[in-house]
Amino acid sequence: MKRNEIKRACDLQVFCYNGVAAHEEMRQACFEYLKLGGIYSSGPISLLSGLAPKPSLLVMHFFMVALYGVGRLLRPRPTFK
Repeated sequence: MKRNEIKRACDLQVFCYNGVAAHEEMRQACFEYLKLGGIYSSGPISLLSGLAPKPSLLVMHFFMVALYGVGRLLRPRPTFK
């Protein structure tokens, strides 16, 4: 692929980062967030199905998934030696 083609393909992706670990971590955070059930799964599913076309709900779940992902990374608390 040429550099311009890679840039165009990268512009179309939601998470454009060269590291595979970042993609995997975000994917795991999304799946574990949905596995929590209740409003954590019904909200995103209703957005995807078009039953709740509310931009505020989209923004809320976007930040909730992001914070959940950060919390997953901080869960094994680092210790200083």
